[in-house]
Amino acid sequence: MLQTITGRTIKNATVLYSQAPHPLGPKALVRQDLQDRFYARYNQVGPAGASRMARRPSAADRLVRVIGDLEADVNNGGFDQYLCNKGRAQARRAAKCLQSIGARRTGRLLESALGLPPNSPQFERLDKAFYRSSEDLPSLVMRHLENHGSGAAQQADAADEVRDG
Repeated sequence: MLQTITGRTIKNATVLYSQAPHPLGPKALVRQDLQDRFYARYNQVGPAGASRMARRPSAADRLVRVIGDLEADVNNGGFDQYLCNKGRAQARRAAKCLQSIGARRTGRLLESALGLPPNSPQFERLDKAFYRSSEDLPSLVMRHLENHGSGAAQQADAADEVRDG
C-alpha cells in the first residue's frame, strides 16, 4: 500500500520507469554537430532563406542548397518528385556535387533516376535504396567544406557556366 501526501491510501499502483537517454559518444556528437551546422546553413540559403539574401550565394552556399534540396525532395516524395520540382539540369549539378563530397552511392542512385522517364515504376526501387542509404549527406557536405573550402563547388559552377554560356 502507498500513502499519498494528502493522506489517501492506494492499494494498487503501476509505476512506470523510463530510462534516461544514453549520452552520445564522441563520434555521434561530431555527426550531430555537423548535421546541426548543415541544417542551420540550409535554413539560411535554402528556399526559406533565399529571399532574404542580399547577395548572390557563395559556391559553398550553393553546394549546401543543392544537396539540401535533393535530400528534402527525395525524402518527401522520391526521386520522381525531385526531378519534377528541380529539373534535370539541377539534378545533373547535384550529381556533380554528390561526387565532389564523396556520396558515391547517392550519386549512382541519382544518375539512375536521371535515366528514367517520368512516372516510371523504377523510381520506387531507387527511393527505397535512398531511404536505406547509410550516406549522411549533411555530414559529408560539412566535412567537404571544412577540408576543401568551396573550391569544388566553384569548379562545378565554372563548368556549368562554360557549358551553358
